[in-house]
Amino acid sequence: MGIVNVWEQAATNDPETSKLAAEAAVETGLVSRHREIVVGLVTRHPGSTSLELAHCPDSKLDRYQIARLLRGLARAGLVREGPARECRAGHRPALTWWPPAVEQAELNFEI
Repeated sequence: MGIVNVWEQAATNDPETSKLAAEAAVETGLVSRHREIVVGLVTRHPGSTSLELAHCPDSKLDRYQIARLLRGLARAGLVREGPARECRAGHRPALTWWPPAVEQAELNFEI
């Protein structure tokens, strides 16, 4: 799934130990596996929020892991940010996430 920027995995002001952990996650392939899981979730559950994706029976990641990866996946063109709507799991407005191939007309479809 392409090159992963280690510094996207750890915030700039994180301690050195966090940066080392992020580097290890990239080197061991953990980040790539998580990215593949999230792209798969978005593909199988288009129009879901990050919390809804975390609640899917086939999800192995928590909401925060998913949410953190979605932005980078969108920058890479592997998922696409959709309109905000009320999250069915969190009952608050939240962004929806879509595969890149979903046509604009489908974005107006309520699931």
